[in-house]
Amino acid sequence: MDASSNPNPNEPNPPIPTDPIIIPDESTLPTESQPVPSNTKQSKELTSKVWEHFTKLGGGNPEEPRATFPNHKGETIGKVVEKCLKEWGIDIVLTITVDNASSNDVAIDYLRRKMKLKESCIVGCEFLHMRCCAHILNLIVQDGLKDIHESIAKVRNAVRYAKSSPKRFEKFLEAVKDANIQSKSLISLDVPTKWNSTYLMLEAAEKFERAFDRLIIDDEQYMDYFEEPDGNGKKPKGPPRSLDWENARLLCKFLRLFYEATLRFSGSLIVTSNSYFHELVGIQNELYKLCNLDGDSLLKSMAEGMKMKYEKYWGNIEKMNLLLFVAVVLDPRYKMKYIVYWFNKWYAKPKAESMVEKVRGAIDRLYVHYATEFETTSSGANGSSSCVTSDVVSSSMSSASDTHDPWKSTVKEFQHHLAQEDIGECKTEVD
Repeated sequence: MDASSNPNPNEPNPPIPTDPIIIPDESTLPTESQPVPSNTKQSKELTSKVWEHFTKLGGGNPEEPRATFPNHKGETIGKVVEKCLKEWGIDIVLTITVDNASSNDVAIDYLRRKMKLKESCIVGCEFLHMRCCAHILNLIVQDGLKDIHESIAKVRNAVRYAKSSPKRFEKFLEAVKDANIQSKSLISLDVPTKWNSTYLMLEAAEKFERAFDRLIIDDEQYMDYFEEPDGNGKKPKGPPRSLDWENARLLCKFLRLFYEATLRFSGSLIVTSNSYFHELVGIQNELYKLCNLDGDSLLKSMAEGMKMKYEKYWGNIEKMNLLLFVAVVLDPRYKMKYIVYWFNKWYAKPKAESMVEKVRGAIDRLYVHYATEFETTSSGANGSSSCVTSDVVSSSMSSASDTHDPWKSTVKEFQHHLAQEDIGECKTEVD
């Protein structure tokens, strides 16, 4: 079961799950009188007991149904999930995806105890607790942006001015026209506590640099705005100048890596577990590269802060769900060699070997479980000596918009490694 709290990847602001599960409005759900669209392979009427566990809550958006809990204590959450699983007829659970709230840790511990008693778990519930990768990524980036750069504050204030009234926005549109800017993007003001909205603000605003420069000349109120003290007696920083726009573009390019990784992690209509290790490789390589960068103090300081948080959550394999590594090993384009290559590159030999053995152990335990479950033997897998080396360029990489895609770079590096390695060393299918 994947009870992930990730949102639709098409939403502009990737997630920080703080509430119980959210589902679409009831009017969008299939009912007995509302069949599946005819363009599906098999049209049939659908109804599900799942929706009986969701209700519309008072306050907030009345059209947004949510799962209800008596309280948000960990054991309470665990009991509600246990009740749902029972009524849905789900007996065997592999993983449950949650964010890093301490109450969720308690809920998972409760469910693990219950499932072990009923023998309804796989490999002793070893893989039950899956921490939401998108949520962890959000924590990593937020830590790097704690001390926001002055240039970002200047761009934010310029955007805030343009959007503060219809008259000011009309002046801005005139400046866009006079500057002959053809972009159809719309400027948006960020929420300072949400880094993804800061990225979207910078991405849109940098296209209108010349328009904001024209406001300096053509709109007296624009310059006066930066001389007016706020409620705390401080003047807004700005307006942004050429160097500020350069810094904004630099930061925007840096954040794009994390923004696109968050979208891929948050996919709700595609399998995402096999993409985890690729994102991990790309992010870790970029952070290590920027931490050793000379001459750019802005990116270096940000990367150092992010790297510390990264090491907290993803630096110790003991704290990670090994199923995320198993997923890439079972991808026939990568197999065990991909894991071995990157572990050996990142860590000292003893640690790399230890981590590889942990992943192998997880695969062995899963195999034994399913072999026993389906009364199969291990002779086929153990006797296999075939070694398949196929094109390892993932089709999902084609969606990357940046010319420097860390994911593509890592795969290309691995391909080069394979080309120089003796493929006769493969011992089993997973190698």
